[in-house]
Amino acid sequence: MAKPQLSRSRAKQKLDQLTRQAFIQQRQLWNAKSTGVQEDYNPSPRWDGGLYRGKQYSPVWPKIVDKCLGLDLNPIKTVLMYFESCTSRRDSLPLPSELLSYELLTSLVKQQPAMAAAVKVQEESAKQRLTVYLHSVVFELGLSKKEGLAYALMNTQETWSPLLRYMIAAAEGIDKVATRFKSCALTQYLADPAAYDEVFAESIPGEFRDVAKELSI
Repeated sequence: MAKPQLSRSRAKQKLDQLTRQAFIQQRQLWNAKSTGVQEDYNPSPRWDGGLYRGKQYSPVWPKIVDKCLGLDLNPIKTVLMYFESCTSRRDSLPLPSELLSYELLTSLVKQQPAMAAAVKVQEESAKQRLTVYLHSVVFELGLSKKEGLAYALMNTQETWSPLLRYMIAAAEGIDKVATRFKSCALTQYLADPAAYDEVFAESIPGEFRDVAKELSI
């Protein structure tokens, strides 16, 4: 393994880790949509640092973080935007190295305002659809409200976001659902804390707000 960068601040090291985590989450989703198979994705030593095909590599994640911050881009949001741009791409794999492309990053800078504006519309719509779906499930299956919520929130065929799923599950004490979606929910929130604070206000977990504050994003 490559030696860690000792001069890197604790906040940046955490941002490196969370950017890596965001890429892994998004790559697994991309793989599942492409192949129909849900399986783990583990970055190779070429990206995590280490020996790859006879050559020693340093971790790519700090480089991505620094490149994004240099362009006033949130690295986690950049990963999500990058995969959004890859949704129709099936002929080549999304790679971390592409996030070092100045051309790609500058194009994503221009997309940021539109993505922030879409957050409120998407989440408000999701809350309404979830309410309608929940009433349907409770009525048709004869479930209690809590049972219906658990059933609805675990249904990954529906498109409500990990953050919405997690917050509802945590508030209602549905631990299995909360545990499953917590990591992805944090990633989603950190991609645009200001936008999600506006939509969900005090429903955002204090733990999530603390991480965003620590990372200054």
